Amino acid sequence: MMVVQPRRFAPLVTDPLFASVALLVQPMAGDSSVFDRSPAGRAFTTAGAAIDGEAFLPGGASVGLTGSGSRLALASANAFDVTASNDLTVEILFKPASLVETCIFGRDLNDNGAWGQAPSEFYIVLNANGSWKFAVGSTEVTGSGSYAANTWNYLCLGKSGSTVKHGCGTGSSVALTTTSPSYQNSVTTGTVYIGEGHNIADFGGKIAALRYTMAQRFTGTTATTPTALFPTA
Repeated sequence: MMVVQPRRFAPLVTDPLFASVALLVQPMAGDSSVFDRSPAGRAFTTAGAAIDGEAFLPGGASVGLTGSGSRLALASANAFDVTASNDLTVEILFKPASLVETCIFGRDLNDNGAWGQAPSEFYIVLNANGSWKFAVGSTEVTGSGSYAANTWNYLCLGKSGSTVKHGCGTGSSVALTTTSPSYQNSVTTGTVYIGEGHNIADFGGKIAALRYTMAQRFTGTTATTPTALFPTA
């Protein structure tokens, strides 16, 4: 008598914080356009951004940005509000074409067309020397770690109330530094941009994933660089 073995399926990987994901830019193999895989399904205004076949994560692809006029933009939404008391996490897997001062992600308060005006904005800026900095409605902070050109980097910024954990690097894990910046302004209006340089260079390179969560994901002193696609459920 033939015994039929039960078929075993790989368990579905889910994210316990997925309901709090406000933005998930994560191109997959076969995609023909860039779209938001978060529960909100937000619409982008795109300029020069296109799917690139190079993948950092298995089954993935990337968003290619030229560094000259290309970017993604999202309309102002409460999900991206930054205050002294709320929680958020930004994670970015990116491969810059060069070391140049550029804004990879930010919310332009009142759409004033310029970055670097802390404490009135929310932005993550890459510096030309491989360092990076950020402001979350606070004084500007030098980010922990560094980034490199022409290789994949993992940038982490997690905020819980007035405390921020942050780090960036190219290895299998990223060391996180804890900082308590001085909060002075809530950032509750303005367009959200990916790759828009405004008064500095536009971002040129590739983004394999960008996840924005309305919660703090980091509790320890290190963050493990993802080796699989972020869950979409």
